[in-house]
Amino acid sequence: LEKEFSRARRFNLSLSLIMLDIDHFKAVNDTYGHQSGDSILKGISGIVKRSIREIDTPARYGGEEFVVILPETPKLSATVVAERIVSTIREHHFETEKGILRVTASIGVSGYPEDDINTRLDLISKSDLALYHAKRTGRDRTCLYSKELEEEFK
Repeated sequence: LEKEFSRARRFNLSLSLIMLDIDHFKAVNDTYGHQSGDSILKGISGIVKRSIREIDTPARYGGEEFVVILPETPKLSATVVAERIVSTIREHHFETEKGILRVTASIGVSGYPEDDINTRLDLISKSDLALYHAKRTGRDRTCLYSKELEEEFK
């Protein structure tokens, strides 16, 4: 992320970040077991990889969170990718040892230079804020960072 952020600043390029969190993942682990949870994580990883370009970078960010770094991509274009990921996850039937499971995910998106971002940490925190808004407003959706969200969460 640091490398792509530096490149975007140097050459005046767009850079977007998608942050994805699996909805109610703790309940999946608690109800179906950690092996099923691992199967879900692997399945979502595959969905993310198939939904992005070769130049994009997917990564597991934490427990059930993933990020995707999208170089040379304005925020609105990143939203198209995010929506594709959310809908693919929603429609997917995950096979586990305990049967078929369906899960959803929430996504936050921020973009440089659109979102007044000065550091890579700003990109992360603004995507995270948008993700939190997606969770608070019903889950299974994509939300874009906006200045209004900053005001909402103060």
